[in-house]
Amino acid sequence: MEQMPYLKISLKPLQTTDEFEQIRQWRNEQMDILRQDHEISVEEQRAYAEEYFEQTKWEHPLRALFGYWVRGVMYGYGGLVHIDWIGKSAETSFLVNPSLKKDLLSYATHYLIFLQLLRAASKQIGIEEWTSETFTDTGDHTRDLHIVLQPAIFRDTKIIMPDMSTVLMRSRINASD
Repeated sequence: MEQMPYLKISLKPLQTTDEFEQIRQWRNEQMDILRQDHEISVEEQRAYAEEYFEQTKWEHPLRALFGYWVRGVMYGYGGLVHIDWIGKSAETSFLVNPSLKKDLLSYATHYLIFLQLLRAASKQIGIEEWTSETFTDTGDHTRDLHIVLQPAIFRDTKIIMPDMSTVLMRSRINASD
């Protein structure tokens, strides 16, 4: 678990089906910014959670998901998905309670803190490179912040735009950062 105790903020591995139920609700409310083509049912989310908990027992899990907690309340979640243990890389994800996206400055602050905590967690498990995919045509300005903030934190970030609606970013996580 990575944390900033003075701010009462922590990144904790997802451990309960209740956390996954909260995530299901957030995902269904924000389908326009996700690669999700239908509302997730309670049963689908429960099956996903069970599969996720099972794969966390593996030596090299496919995903490492964390709750983003502020003063004992889960504000969001994210982590590393599509982990390539040989290439030491993973795709990052971050999603918050939709009500928190109304204040862009607050959202930006939480996103920066999340990235710092995730970087520490990534280093602990040997992940050296992140990729992320951001869709710019959603009308959601928090997505634009990802494009600005991730390169601001990591010196070695490459931005690729395969089309005008998608931005791919690859960031190296250097020990000296």
